[in-house]
Amino acid sequence: MVFRKAQNLCLLRGDAGRIVPMHLKPASVSHVFINFPEPPHFSGDEAAESKSELLTRGFFSQLHRVLQQHGKLTILSDNWRAQIFSPEGETQNDEGDGLEDLPEEVNDEMLDDLDLAADVCEDAQAAWEAFLEHYPSRQAAGEAIFSSVFDVNPSLQVLFKTPTSVLSTKFVNGFSSVVSNAGDPTSLKPLVETLGFQHMDFDINRQKIQHFRDAIVDLLEMDLGGTVTAGGKYGIAVLINYVGGACMYIRREYAVRVRIIHSSWATATKSEDPEEEPEKKQEGSQSPEDGDEENPDNSQAQAQGAEGAGNAASVPTGFFEMFMFNAAVMGYNSGQHWMDLILEQLDNIVKNIANTARVQEECSTLALRVDKFSAQVEFREFKSVAMSSLKACVADWGDEHEVAWDWLWGHLDRMLTELRGKPSTHTRRLGKFLENLSEEDAQQVRESVHQSFFELAPAGQDYFKQSNTRLYFISQMVIDLSLRLYEEPDESIRQISELGLKHVGLSIPTEFFPPFVTAVTMAFTKVSTSEAITEAFRWSIALIGKILARTVIEGSTLVMKAVTTDDDVEFKKAISIAPRGKRASQILNITVGTQSISPLYWAIDNGSLKVAGAMFQDLLTIRADRTVYFYGCDALFQRHPDVLHYLIVHARSLIKPFLDGLIWRSRTAIEGQRRVNYYVKHLIQDADGNFSQALEWVAESQDTELACHPVLLLVSDTIWDGLACRFFILDRFAYMFFLSVFILSQSFLQHLNGGSPDLPVRIATFSCRIVVYVGSMAQLLYLHARQLRSEIRDIRQGKESSITWCCTVPVPSYLLNVQNVLKFLLLLFLVITCAVDPMIWCLANGGDELFTQNCSAGSRLQDAYSTLSMMTMLIYWLILSGLSILSMRLAAFALGCAQVLEELGLFLGALVFLILMFASSMSSLDHSSAAFTGLPKASISLWEISVGMFSLNRLEGVNKDPVLLLMLAVFVTLAIVFLLSLLVAQFLGVFLTRYEDMVGYARLKRCSVVVTTVRSLSGKRWADFLETLQLEEPLEFSEGDIGFAGGIQVTEPASDHPTSTETIVRFGGSASASMPWPESGDFQEDPYEVLERQILHLAKKTTAGAYDRDRPMSKNSGSSHPSQVSSVALSGVDGTHSDHTSGSTE
Repeated sequence: MVFRKAQNLCLLRGDAGRIVPMHLKPASVSHVFINFPEPPHFSGDEAAESKSELLTRGFFSQLHRVLQQHGKLTILSDNWRAQIFSPEGETQNDEGDGLEDLPEEVNDEMLDDLDLAADVCEDAQAAWEAFLEHYPSRQAAGEAIFSSVFDVNPSLQVLFKTPTSVLSTKFVNGFSSVVSNAGDPTSLKPLVETLGFQHMDFDINRQKIQHFRDAIVDLLEMDLGGTVTAGGKYGIAVLINYVGGACMYIRREYAVRVRIIHSSWATATKSEDPEEEPEKKQEGSQSPEDGDEENPDNSQAQAQGAEGAGNAASVPTGFFEMFMFNAAVMGYNSGQHWMDLILEQLDNIVKNIANTARVQEECSTLALRVDKFSAQVEFREFKSVAMSSLKACVADWGDEHEVAWDWLWGHLDRMLTELRGKPSTHTRRLGKFLENLSEEDAQQVRESVHQSFFELAPAGQDYFKQSNTRLYFISQMVIDLSLRLYEEPDESIRQISELGLKHVGLSIPTEFFPPFVTAVTMAFTKVSTSEAITEAFRWSIALIGKILARTVIEGSTLVMKAVTTDDDVEFKKAISIAPRGKRASQILNITVGTQSISPLYWAIDNGSLKVAGAMFQDLLTIRADRTVYFYGCDALFQRHPDVLHYLIVHARSLIKPFLDGLIWRSRTAIEGQRRVNYYVKHLIQDADGNFSQALEWVAESQDTELACHPVLLLVSDTIWDGLACRFFILDRFAYMFFLSVFILSQSFLQHLNGGSPDLPVRIATFSCRIVVYVGSMAQLLYLHARQLRSEIRDIRQGKESSITWCCTVPVPSYLLNVQNVLKFLLLLFLVITCAVDPMIWCLANGGDELFTQNCSAGSRLQDAYSTLSMMTMLIYWLILSGLSILSMRLAAFALGCAQVLEELGLFLGALVFLILMFASSMSSLDHSSAAFTGLPKASISLWEISVGMFSLNRLEGVNKDPVLLLMLAVFVTLAIVFLLSLLVAQFLGVFLTRYEDMVGYARLKRCSVVVTTVRSLSGKRWADFLETLQLEEPLEFSEGDIGFAGGIQVTEPASDHPTSTETIVRFGGSASASMPWPESGDFQEDPYEVLERQILHLAKKTTAGAYDRDRPMSKNSGSSHPSQVSSVALSGVDGTHSDHTSGSTE
């Protein structure tokens, strides 16, 4: 059959029950026209319609039956039936480019450069970009590719162990790099080599490559229709063949060498398989207990082993220790520090030996670092030491190891030799040029960078949203970094890695890095004075681009993508495929080189609070298999010990879900009591076993709701009851003792015998004063000296918070506490009181009576001393008012009283105003009452009336002056009746509205007291207290169900927190830590959203553009040509449900 172009043409090619839609627009096809190349044999009335027949779209079951009987079936739009057959019966083809047949050659004999025609490269790149734009995301495009491939050859699924959601994104990113570099053979070959090394474990052959190639090309035709050119399909097919042949070649030639290198390196360095390590750790978590039960002599054997280990500590057991030992033996120990640099990067080089680009990058950075040494660098010396160390560490060393490692050293020697001496030369040239660069030329470079970049990559404009001045600043930073990379390679690489991790969080595509590097180089070339300077800049900026791209690629995980979009559903999908032993680490840490980033903190900083909440929920969900419990609390605090403080500062809305995750409540209750586990170990102690800062952060937050959370209530009450309370009382007991002695001296003894006590009383009085002066002042001096010493130590460490400036006067931060201020004032008043004590002055003057204060010197100081002693007494009582913290009710009441002081101040202000108003008015009145004559007397009299201290006898004669009497009546009504009643009402309202907060503030005050008290104790007392908590003992979930350690178990009334569901998620099946958890119903998407997405995907596939021609079939694309099953066809080809499916399809 011969076809001509038709816009709404629908071609279905069927074979063995499979229907492949090339293009379909149901909206424009009301009927379909069926043409049979070989007419079927029908009987009766059916024979008349054996040549052609019009059918409605609903009869897919009949199509299926006919398709099973006849090999090929062509369905065309009825509207275009007249245009199907050309009059001449020949094909009308507008594209005579000679690229109709797909290339079949797969070269696996050698790996040469691939030279594609420029027009073919452009067509392939355009086709691939159009294909990616056809899907909402790269992941969706990759899933469509693998769906098509698996439909063609289901046996290919066994090759892929990674989940499709991860694999699809990796494939699209990798092949996008291949397509983008198709026109540059020198860049394409290393990239394909890297892909080949990464796929060495895959059993790849020509047939699998053909299936993969044909499935992708057919998918392009189906999705793009007539928009994809023959050159585009040809170029895509050639690239797939090239990559497939490279994989076969590398697998055959180098796979064994790479495996030998990796295995021997793991043996020499004693490194574990990253996937097996968590499993071994989990399996070994309960082994000590089991071992002790089975072997009573286990502890003795362990002790003997430890003693033997101490004797063998000096024997090198690993590669790095053996290297140092051999280097010293061979005489390379002194002056060979460049060996340490190579040794530091050797691990990355060996582990990435299959990645040519990464090895080249590591060698470039190594050359920068080694170039700083003035000594001659001889790589063969390092090789000899390393080889001898490897032979000593690998027991089964043989000829194959020798060949493999010689191949690796040869690669490194060749790369380092090419770079030797270049960094120093580049540094001198580039540094001198940039130093002499004029401001006009520098501004020209800054302006040209982004102009050139936007021309090379127009899509990059969507990511640069800053102002031009900010873009100029970025350009200048890039230029400065190019020189700093030569001068300070270690610090520059660290900064570049940090910058790359920031780009991970911003979801910057790596495709923009090459054009940006090109744009920067082009801008620099315009002002460069020589090719050598341009080459120095180009080499540096290219290395920066490589490091950034690698950092972004290694850091771009599915979790980070979910963080960027703030989609908790996508996060649950991404984390569901993680191995259960690494689930927490994927949420808490992404490491690239020496730098790391926390997806959790990034989500909080980026404002993705939905994903951050889902992260806390996932981390703090207890999961269990038959062997071990998985709980991310320890991992969370190990990675972020300041997580509580971070949430207080940045995301208080996440504090409650975070703290709720530290609580486990049993579903069952026994005798009305429910078992509750609080996993608060890290809120009580830090990683070093010292007192945690959690309560200090809570006290500083002044968040009453946070202070009343059950977790923090338990933490503060546990530390208060178990440790802080008794030492707090002992501290206040000393003040109570000195206050009692001071009261005895000042309020009792000195007033005996009418104020003239005899000698024994005077001796007792003087003794009491000496006890107070010496004991209390010594205690206060020690307290303030210790606090000042701590503040000075913090100042020396650069902690600015240790000093607070008050009116240009530096004040230690510990004096911001009210109790500390009172203690400082007490010390000050005690010193002054002791200095003016009359007894001491009389004793110094040597009077006739001993310990008297009735002398000439003492009499002059008596009034000052009595006032100072009164103030000292008041301060003692104010310090003891802190004992109200012993009871939360009493503390809340005391704080409530403090809260209403503001209302009392308003009342006193209004009262003073009334007193002044009426006193001045009465003073102007002509009356005979002496009590209200003049403003001072009238004011004092009115104040005495207000507070009930005015004597009624003084009002005699007031009734003779009716105006004065009326003024007094009005004043009494306003001041006593109105203002006092209003004050009571205000007190009641404020107290009722703020009492709940007062309980929280009382809790905050106790937290502050706990922190202050515990910090004043010795480390031994704190260690003894931790032993009583037994935080290292596992807690039970139920009888016989031993959980994990790190918490405190209590019981609570069952009615306090009704719990009807089990919060521990338990799974059966495999207990391997390298396996992901089975899918849970809690993490399933909304079924309506799934259905909607499927309908939209179906509509998108069925409304694609027209397929314009029937391309000739190659010898390998006939009956075995790969195809993809149409969801439209499958929905109606089930012969057993033809009646129902036809209606649903319609």
